Amino acid sequence: MSISHQRGSCILGSIPILSRFRWASGVIAFISDPKEWPHDKLTASASKAEVIKSFTGFGPTVWNIIGPLPESLDQWAVFDTVHHPANTYTKGRIDIVGDAAHGAASHHGAGAGFGIEDAAVPSTLMAGAEKALCKLPRSKTRSNVIRTALLNYAVRRERCV
Repeated sequence: MSISHQRGSCILGSIPILSRFRWASGVIAFISDPKEWPHDKLTASASKAEVIKSFTGFGPTVWNIIGPLPESLDQWAVFDTVHHPANTYTKGRIDIVGDAAHGAASHHGAGAGFGIEDAAVPSTLMAGAEKALCKLPRSKTRSNVIRTALLNYAVRRERCV
Protein backbone atom coordinates (compact mmCIF):
# COMPACT_ATOMS: atom_id res chain seq x y z
CA MET A 1 0.00 0.00 0.00
CA SER A 2 1.42 3.40 -0.94
CA ILE A 3 1.44 6.23 1.55
CA SER A 4 1.21 9.90 0.65
CA HIS A 5 1.76 12.95 2.86
CA GLN A 6 0.86 16.42 1.60
CA ARG A 7 0.97 19.94 2.94
CA GLY A 8 0.82 22.99 0.72
CA SER A 9 2.93 22.42 -2.37
CA CYS A 10 4.98 19.52 -0.92
CA ILE A 11 4.01 15.88 -1.37
CA LEU A 12 5.97 12.90 -0.08
CA GLY A 13 5.04 9.42 -1.21
CA SER A 14 6.44 6.05 -0.25
CA ILE A 15 5.65 2.56 -1.46
CA PRO A 16 6.93 -0.72 -0.05
CA ILE A 17 9.06 -2.72 -2.48
CA LEU A 18 10.25 -6.31 -2.07
CA SER A 19 13.95 -6.23 -2.96
CA ARG A 20 16.10 -9.37 -2.76
CA PHE A 21 13.72 -11.01 -0.31
CA ARG A 22 13.58 -8.05 2.04
CA TRP A 23 11.29 -5.07 2.18
CA ALA A 24 12.55 -1.66 1.10
CA SER A 25 10.75 1.58 0.43
CA GLY A 26 10.53 3.61 -2.76
CA VAL A 27 10.30 7.32 -2.00
CA ILE A 28 9.24 10.23 -4.20
CA ALA A 29 8.93 13.87 -3.18
CA PHE A 30 7.17 16.57 -5.17
CA ILE A 31 8.23 20.09 -4.23
CA SER A 32 6.61 22.88 -6.19
CA ASP A 33 8.95 25.70 -7.14
CA PRO A 34 7.55 28.80 -8.87
CA LYS A 35 10.96 29.70 -10.32
CA GLU A 36 12.00 28.68 -13.83
CA TRP A 37 13.89 25.38 -14.15
CA PRO A 38 17.54 26.52 -14.30
CA HIS A 39 19.08 23.38 -15.82
CA ASP A 40 19.60 22.36 -19.46
CA LYS A 41 18.53 18.77 -18.79
CA LEU A 42 15.35 17.51 -17.15
CA THR A 43 17.29 15.91 -14.29
CA ALA A 44 19.78 17.45 -11.87
CA SER A 45 21.57 16.67 -8.64
CA ALA A 46 19.81 17.47 -5.39
CA SER A 47 20.61 17.03 -1.73
CA LYS A 48 18.88 15.53 1.25
CA ALA A 49 19.25 18.97 2.89
CA GLU A 50 16.94 20.46 0.23
CA VAL A 51 14.29 17.83 1.00
CA ILE A 52 14.62 18.43 4.74
CA LYS A 53 14.18 22.19 4.24
CA SER A 54 11.06 21.67 2.11
CA PHE A 55 9.40 19.29 4.57
CA THR A 56 10.00 21.31 7.74
CA GLY A 57 6.83 21.19 9.83
CA PHE A 58 5.77 17.69 8.80
CA GLY A 59 5.22 15.03 11.46
CA PRO A 60 7.43 12.17 12.64
CA THR A 61 6.20 9.70 10.00
CA VAL A 62 7.62 11.91 7.25
CA TRP A 63 10.93 12.24 9.11
CA ASN A 64 11.11 8.45 9.43
CA ILE A 65 10.82 8.26 5.63
CA ILE A 66 13.29 11.10 4.91
CA GLY A 67 15.85 10.02 7.54
CA PRO A 68 17.29 6.98 5.67
CA LEU A 69 17.58 8.82 2.33
CA PRO A 70 21.12 9.19 0.95
CA GLU A 71 22.76 12.63 1.05
CA SER A 72 22.90 12.82 -2.76
CA LEU A 73 19.57 12.63 -4.63
CA ASP A 74 18.22 13.24 -8.12
CA GLN A 75 15.63 15.86 -8.93
CA TRP A 76 13.46 15.74 -12.02
CA ALA A 77 11.75 18.59 -13.79
CA VAL A 78 8.03 17.84 -13.79
CA PHE A 79 5.98 20.49 -15.56
CA ASP A 80 2.21 20.58 -15.25
CA THR A 81 0.26 21.15 -18.43
CA VAL A 82 -1.95 23.80 -16.86
CA HIS A 83 0.94 26.26 -16.64
CA HIS A 84 3.05 24.72 -19.43
CA PRO A 85 0.57 23.42 -22.04
CA ALA A 86 1.77 21.91 -25.29
CA ASN A 87 1.44 24.35 -28.19
CA THR A 88 -0.18 21.59 -30.21
CA TYR A 89 -1.01 17.91 -29.83
CA THR A 90 -0.13 17.23 -33.44
CA LYS A 91 2.91 17.65 -35.67
CA GLY A 92 2.63 16.05 -39.10
CA ARG A 93 1.47 12.47 -38.58
CA ILE A 94 2.58 12.39 -34.93
CA ASP A 95 0.19 13.01 -32.08
CA ILE A 96 0.60 13.11 -28.30
CA VAL A 97 -2.13 11.66 -26.11
CA GLY A 98 -2.88 10.88 -22.48
CA ASP A 99 -0.43 12.15 -19.88
CA ALA A 100 1.96 13.40 -22.56
CA ALA A 101 -0.70 15.83 -23.77
CA HIS A 102 -2.29 16.80 -20.48
CA GLY A 103 -0.69 15.01 -17.59
CA ALA A 104 -2.56 14.72 -14.35
CA ALA A 105 -1.07 14.33 -10.91
CA SER A 106 -0.32 10.67 -10.31
CA HIS A 107 -2.60 10.51 -7.28
CA HIS A 108 -5.64 11.92 -9.14
CA GLY A 109 -6.16 8.80 -11.26
CA ALA A 110 -7.18 10.84 -14.31
CA GLY A 111 -4.32 9.91 -16.66
CA ALA A 112 -5.85 6.60 -17.78
CA GLY A 113 -9.14 8.34 -18.55
CA PHE A 114 -7.32 10.95 -20.64
CA GLY A 115 -5.51 8.17 -22.49
CA ILE A 116 -8.71 6.30 -23.33
CA GLU A 117 -10.50 9.44 -24.46
CA ASP A 118 -7.46 10.55 -26.45
CA ALA A 119 -7.37 7.20 -28.25
CA ALA A 120 -11.10 7.20 -29.00
CA VAL A 121 -11.33 10.74 -30.39
CA PRO A 122 -8.58 10.59 -33.07
CA SER A 123 -9.53 7.06 -34.12
CA THR A 124 -13.13 8.22 -34.64
CA LEU A 125 -11.88 11.23 -36.59
CA MET A 126 -9.62 9.03 -38.74
CA ALA A 127 -12.49 6.66 -39.50
CA GLY A 128 -14.63 9.60 -40.57
CA ALA A 129 -11.85 11.12 -42.67
CA GLU A 130 -11.23 7.78 -44.40
CA LYS A 131 -14.93 7.43 -45.29
CA ALA A 132 -14.92 10.96 -46.70
CA LEU A 133 -11.79 10.27 -48.74
CA CYS A 134 -13.38 7.21 -50.32
CA LYS A 135 -15.77 9.61 -52.06
CA LEU A 136 -12.92 11.75 -53.43
CA PRO A 137 -10.63 11.08 -56.40
CA ARG A 138 -7.70 8.72 -55.67
CA SER A 139 -5.20 11.62 -55.68
CA LYS A 140 -5.38 11.83 -51.88
CA THR A 141 -3.04 9.57 -49.92
CA ARG A 142 -3.51 7.72 -46.65
CA SER A 143 -1.04 10.08 -44.94
CA ASN A 144 -3.29 13.01 -45.89
CA VAL A 145 -6.20 11.21 -44.21
CA ILE A 146 -4.19 10.78 -41.01
CA ARG A 147 -2.86 14.34 -41.11
CA THR A 148 -6.37 15.78 -41.61
CA ALA A 149 -7.84 13.71 -38.78
CA LEU A 150 -5.05 14.72 -36.40
CA LEU A 151 -5.41 18.38 -37.31
CA ASN A 152 -9.09 18.10 -36.44
CA TYR A 153 -8.08 16.42 -33.19
CA ALA A 154 -5.87 19.42 -32.39
CA VAL A 155 -9.09 21.40 -31.96
CA ARG A 156 -9.79 19.22 -28.91
CA ARG A 157 -6.86 20.92 -27.17
CA GLU A 158 -9.10 23.92 -26.52
CA ARG A 159 -11.38 21.70 -24.40
CA CYS A 160 -8.47 20.49 -22.28
CA VAL A 161 -6.57 23.71 -21.69
